[in-house]
Amino acid sequence: MKYMLMMNTPGGGPYQIASWPAEDLKAHIAFMMGFGKKLSAAGELVGAEGLSGPDQAKLIRAGANGEPITDGVFPESKEFLAGYWIVDVDTPERAYAIAAEASAAPGPGGDRLYRIDLSTEAIRVGRLLYQLLPDDQEVGGLLALMLLTDARRTARTGPNGELIPLDEQVRSLWDQRVIAEGRQILQRALARGATGPFQIQAAVAALHDEASSTHDTDWGQILALYELLLRFEDSPMARLSQAVALAMVHGPAAGLQALDGLAADPHFATSHRLDAVRAHLLERAGNRDEAIRHYRRAAQRTASLPERHYLLLHAARLNESGSSIYS
Repeated sequence: MKYMLMMNTPGGGPYQIASWPAEDLKAHIAFMMGFGKKLSAAGELVGAEGLSGPDQAKLIRAGANGEPITDGVFPESKEFLAGYWIVDVDTPERAYAIAAEASAAPGPGGDRLYRIDLSTEAIRVGRLLYQLLPDDQEVGGLLALMLLTDARRTARTGPNGELIPLDEQVRSLWDQRVIAEGRQILQRALARGATGPFQIQAAVAALHDEASSTHDTDWGQILALYELLLRFEDSPMARLSQAVALAMVHGPAAGLQALDGLAADPHFATSHRLDAVRAHLLERAGNRDEAIRHYRRAAQRTASLPERHYLLLHAARLNESGSSIYS
């Protein structure tokens, strides 16, 4: 069966790809050419075409007397069709997988999973605060949290900017020097006696960094830390993280029950995170169809292209395999 996969892009004047940095443009073109060759080699590509930007686009239709009527250009367009792929595949799930992979094409800085420049600047400012307030436990906790999280930066994305979740990361890529520094700062902060939210979150990050795998992670201690964190701040994200830890300790059913209590929270009304976690736990519970449905729903809600790609691709693979990758 043939499917048309349409690529939308923001409008607002000339086609924005023309203003991309040369390195980003080169990476984007190389990805698209390689992607097209791969589809052709698999016998799945029928055709593909890139289209002009909104500053050149025109609408042409037949008038009453058969003469063409032209309208345009449309520089005020907020979004427009940048191109399309026509593929011939056996199932809609395979079409979803192709669309998800295409959406991970490298783009300008805003399409990356995270901003290295911002995280680097945040750590720089955190170091300055720590120098000024070395006896403040929460300043130390915040700096430790940033370091222990940033240490996984290299393993967090693949060669094309695609998301790699924690349990699939190559942990030998984690920066052990940065982890050691973060742990040292955290130990100093904890030794001062008064515990705060940043120290607790840093302790969770440290437990992840110390483990050789997801299976070997001390989830019982992580669950206890999230329960302690909730005494300081009863936030939706803390409860979501607690539900994940609960599932890892007591099984996916316990985690799913905890998620039910978050469904009415307005914080998650338009967020993809609740659906993404629910999909993950449903998959672990063996409920494949519901897991696929929530992976796709999460993909529709996220504004991040790498996250959308990961969620759609995971749903497609789960559908094609017929069983959970965790089984």
